[in-house]
Amino acid sequence: MIEILAPVGSPEHLPAAVRSGADAVYLGLKSFSARASAANFSQNELTEAVRYCHASGVRVFVTVNTIIRNGELSGFAEALRTCCGSGVDGAIIQDLAAAELIRCHCPDLPMHASTQMAVHNSAGVKRLEKMGFVRAVLARELSLREIAEVRKNTSIELEVFIHGALCVSMSGGCLASAFFGGRSANRGECAGPCRLDFRTDKSDYALSLKDLGGIDFAKRLDETGIDSLKIEGRLKSPEYVAATVHSLRTALDGGEYDRTLLEKVFSRSGFTDGYFTGRRTHEMFGRRDESGIAASKEVESRIHPLYRTEMPRVALSGKLILRPGPETHSAALTLSDGTNSVCCEGQAVEPTDSPLDAEAAKKAVSQLGGTPFYLAELGIDNPGGLSVRLGELKRLRRGAAEKLCALRSQIRPIEYRDTSDEQSRKSVFTVRPASPDDPFRINEILRFESVRQIPVGLCEESSLIVLPLSEIRKEPGIIAGFGHAAAELPYFISPSSEAKTLDGLCELKDRGLRFVRCENLGAAELAAGAGLIPCLGFGFNILNRVAFEKAVREFSAPVCELSVEHGAKDLYVYTDDFLRNAAPSAAAVVYGHVPLMRFRACPLRTDRGCENCPGQGELTDRTGRTSKIVCREKEFSEMLNSVPLYVADKKDFDGLVKTYYFTTESPERVSQILGLARSGMPFDGERTTGLYYKK
Repeated sequence: MIEILAPVGSPEHLPAAVRSGADAVYLGLKSFSARASAANFSQNELTEAVRYCHASGVRVFVTVNTIIRNGELSGFAEALRTCCGSGVDGAIIQDLAAAELIRCHCPDLPMHASTQMAVHNSAGVKRLEKMGFVRAVLARELSLREIAEVRKNTSIELEVFIHGALCVSMSGGCLASAFFGGRSANRGECAGPCRLDFRTDKSDYALSLKDLGGIDFAKRLDETGIDSLKIEGRLKSPEYVAATVHSLRTALDGGEYDRTLLEKVFSRSGFTDGYFTGRRTHEMFGRRDESGIAASKEVESRIHPLYRTEMPRVALSGKLILRPGPETHSAALTLSDGTNSVCCEGQAVEPTDSPLDAEAAKKAVSQLGGTPFYLAELGIDNPGGLSVRLGELKRLRRGAAEKLCALRSQIRPIEYRDTSDEQSRKSVFTVRPASPDDPFRINEILRFESVRQIPVGLCEESSLIVLPLSEIRKEPGIIAGFGHAAAELPYFISPSSEAKTLDGLCELKDRGLRFVRCENLGAAELAAGAGLIPCLGFGFNILNRVAFEKAVREFSAPVCELSVEHGAKDLYVYTDDFLRNAAPSAAAVVYGHVPLMRFRACPLRTDRGCENCPGQGELTDRTGRTSKIVCREKEFSEMLNSVPLYVADKKDFDGLVKTYYFTTESPERVSQILGLARSGMPFDGERTTGLYYKK
């Protein structure tokens, strides 16, 4: 049966999840959790949670799925030590440094790839498998057909979100909260700006999606071969957790669940079926109002009975043996869960009227209420025709159940190795992807939206010129016109587009293309599969040196753009002599209207889809500031920051490859910006320094 994975935001939520029918729970520590504002768990609370869950046959996965700053690496290693010491069943991670630290310190700790890793196609899952992950949490933007395609082409476990809040932006690719208010979604601090009143010319609250209500698709996902169904909600109430888990359990068992109850306990103007059906219309959008809050309070008392007592989910087999003795007769009850066995001994007696009644004995042993057990079978061995008093039999049952609970709840730590980084990590800098005869040495990455943006005469030998794959396929001759050229793969490549994308890369390779700019694991895997060299974009969310090393080693990448969530003072670790003289180069975005959100549910889309849409539009926030929405070949769209990032005049970026991320600029404006930047001059208009110089 497919796993039901429930959210647990605090110890208070735990019995609600377990007693209502969850097979597994996911929870966060006090640090490195993508829900930093939840109560989360201390070290002792985590250990007790594991004891309780394992006694009940429920697995525990810990979310250590934020991106990590350089100064936090030792703290993250200690968080892994805590996970290992508590005997958890797996760690859900986003940062590539987390994968590397697990490999070094605790390789027996199972790794799950968080949805924050933006894995949305077979190529991405295959790369995760190569990296040692046992499970991938698929991006929430996939349809049932696309999920089935990934399942067909991959072998590791797949997890799919089935109910709860939806981010309008693709997970892992949202910078809006960080740029608007300095609270990073990738670091668990999201302020939820998408719930504010952004407007298009046709609607208000244009970025607020309804909650996903996908329980009706649970059985189809089970039949598809999905391993786990995940419920969102670590910031919601225990009543919400219990109601959702119980409803999902009921649906999987073939029953009818109470959809109205679910809508009342928490929804945003009702539910959406999300992306499952592929109908990405304006009906997906909605918001929570006062009536919804009142409805939640109204139904809470109706939900409490769902988790008042333990759910009997662990089947036991029992054996009752009665033996005559010279002075006293013995009784022994053995209970087994198939792995663990315990025995409790007592006294048997001579029957007064008749020997022990088998049905009465089974009924007495079956009374396991208040425990996670139920009696599946009981064998009785009573050759002497003895009996046992009912009170004694109940004492044996209680004693055996307590022993079995204690045995099942014993902590089984995972080995944690105290090794230094130098001892455990093979240095990436032994890898030199370019040959000595043709070294890849660049000072700049110039990323353009189209060929028409490139100023006449621009032919920089020390620059990597990047254009979208679709643009280069229209004019493949431009590859030879530059010293170094790269095709940029889309941020989102649907499972049905993978083969076409790979064919396009192979075609351009035959025309002389060598490099591909990639924003995530799936894109880099496709590039490598075509025999091309991946150059890693800032979508990889590289925020520390270990992740940088891991990323460039994984793909033999000659250059990797750092996360735009860096503080400028942290950049020195990528520009010391050790790195400067190595083949891989670190790059930083110093100019650009940075994509703050990427949508598969485009806010400009109407009930008639993309009909009559020019491929771009605007969103207006509460202050009247507008942000451009740009369509990406009707596969997804992006919201660009209204003010360009510009830090090319800052000394902190010396020694790094500088990325200029051009989107809507004219060729003349491109020339002006490059002139200012290369001269170290201040910007000639309104700008932001982003998070580099956050106060």
